[in-house]
Amino acid sequence: CPPWRGTRKMASEMLKKQQQQEQERSRAREDTDTPHQCARRRTAFVEAEGAYTLSLLLRMSSLMTKQQVAMSLFFCAGEQSLRAAMVQQGGLGLALKLARVEGSAAAAAGDKKAGSKLKLLVSHALARILISVNPGLLEEMQVLECVGPLVSLIAKDYALQQFEGLLALTNLATVGMEVQDKIVGNGFGAIEELQWSKNEMVVRAATELLCNCVSCDKVLASIKDGSRQKLWIGLALSEDPATANAAAGAIAMASGDPRVAASLAKSGAFAQVLDLAESSQPGMRHRAFVTLENLRNEAEAFRALDEGSQCKVKNALERLKESDGF
Repeated sequence: CPPWRGTRKMASEMLKKQQQQEQERSRAREDTDTPHQCARRRTAFVEAEGAYTLSLLLRMSSLMTKQQVAMSLFFCAGEQSLRAAMVQQGGLGLALKLARVEGSAAAAAGDKKAGSKLKLLVSHALARILISVNPGLLEEMQVLECVGPLVSLIAKDYALQQFEGLLALTNLATVGMEVQDKIVGNGFGAIEELQWSKNEMVVRAATELLCNCVSCDKVLASIKDGSRQKLWIGLALSEDPATANAAAGAIAMASGDPRVAASLAKSGAFAQVLDLAESSQPGMRHRAFVTLENLRNEAEAFRALDEGSQCKVKNALERLKESDGF
């Protein structure tokens, strides 16, 4: 056997051994952490009252430390079961404190990009916490302070941020008119624009939020306005039941305003409301009934209809009273 054959065999075996070692090292470097393991750590952290510890860390002036605190709040708030405990441990107040200091911290560090990242993390953490927490248990000033960061969150381009921000604002809107006025005053343009989103869940959340704020002048004006009224009618006819119910509910409540009732009559939109009165869903028929009854009771709006349309409205109301007992 020539000596070079033994050398080649030895080299081949060494190469295979090196490849095996490299594969083993590569597997060792791979991230074996699973979502389940991450969830367990977050749960353990909150159960150990970790939010209190985060508030102590916030005393440090480092922007990087503040980012890490915000990131911890964000990931822990991703677990719905932990949100109430986070509020009890001061997590909501901690997030608001971070929201107040993010601008000054970034300016002091001379890093606008880092400041923007901090603001985004804090706003999204607030949204996640406030989706599940009963806002009636919070102080009103605290609720009002949450509106600004949440409005800035829904103005982002990422659908998840928009969706969770809208859900949180919808929950806050149940507190009362002062909160609703602030939401609409600060974010009406962004909320209305999201009703045109390509994401069905974002459209639904935006419509439900404006339905909760329908008593506000800007929302009433949007339902009264001819071009935007068509959007509301279109959403009421949506194939998504939740979106349709929210839009039809907003129209029903808004129709109690004489200006909106007159607009529905003059624009011909009442014809689509008559279609809704034929829905197979009792809830939708009730919304149509309320709208048509407001139209019938508002003298100026009813006079704007021709005689044939007046008869259709009257007949629809009588039929709904007989079939559904409205």
